[in-house]
Amino acid sequence: MASSKKSRRSRSLEVKQRRMGYVFVAPLMVGMLVFVAFPVIQSLIFSFSKLSVVASGYKLDFLGLENYRYIFAVDPEFRNTVLSSIGNMLINVVVVVLFSFFLASLLNQKFRGRSIVRAILFLPVIIASGVVESVDQGDQFSSLLSAGTQACGSSAVGEQLSEKLIEYLQQLNIGPQITDFVIDTVSRVYDITVMSAVPIIIFLAGLQSVSPSLFEASYMEGATKWEVFWKISLPMVSPLILVAVIYCIIDSFTNVSNPVISRIHSLAYDSLNFGQSSAMAWSYMLIILAILGIVYKLISRYIFYHE
Repeated sequence: MASSKKSRRSRSLEVKQRRMGYVFVAPLMVGMLVFVAFPVIQSLIFSFSKLSVVASGYKLDFLGLENYRYIFAVDPEFRNTVLSSIGNMLINVVVVVLFSFFLASLLNQKFRGRSIVRAILFLPVIIASGVVESVDQGDQFSSLLSAGTQACGSSAVGEQLSEKLIEYLQQLNIGPQITDFVIDTVSRVYDITVMSAVPIIIFLAGLQSVSPSLFEASYMEGATKWEVFWKISLPMVSPLILVAVIYCIIDSFTNVSNPVISRIHSLAYDSLNFGQSSAMAWSYMLIILAILGIVYKLISRYIFYHE
């Protein structure tokens, strides 16, 4: 009798917890249905139609796959921008993940001012917020920034530094592909720093979750820091490498400065061609999902899950 009463109480407690979970999740689900699901379905309908603005609002003429055929077979700009964004994504992911893991490994060490350094490295997330970004794109700020750039001659200095770096790499007999990669990476230092803020936190949380006893036992057995890194640190945070790579891919593809996003936005709100812009958006989303699936399949083979 006592065991049956305990099982009933546990079941009733599970039911109450499940109900409370539904209550807390309900506002999010309602918001998703109202503000996300309806626009998504509407954009899917637009992608198969031609939208015309009329006095009463708009009307749709069904075109089938004509919008998709046009953006892939007729419009060369969409294909070029997609290929360009994929190339930029590959560079961003490699550089950001390596840079973030390197900085997270440094920040995981004990030194004075570590909290201040962590706060400074997290500042790009605040800088990239909507309010600061709108101020950054304002006319007054842009005019002051351009005036200061012209006064200091920073563009000329940057060009001179790039030329010196190219000459130095050529003297080392480094191939043109690696040289272009290095120059392109150096030219986007600010973007890489902004994109690395969240991956740094992800890697830092993973490194801090590793038990110190593993490192102590390995050092007592005579392992070097290099061996500890490859045998303990890297395998233990390998699941977070997948998380960071997925985050960087999505962040690179959905960034406001991405040419595909700009193309879709201008085609919809400047040219009022919502049919082709919706087709571009859905095609772009499917391309991103395909790339994410391929990346997940490739990286998941080398992930170590500690149980």
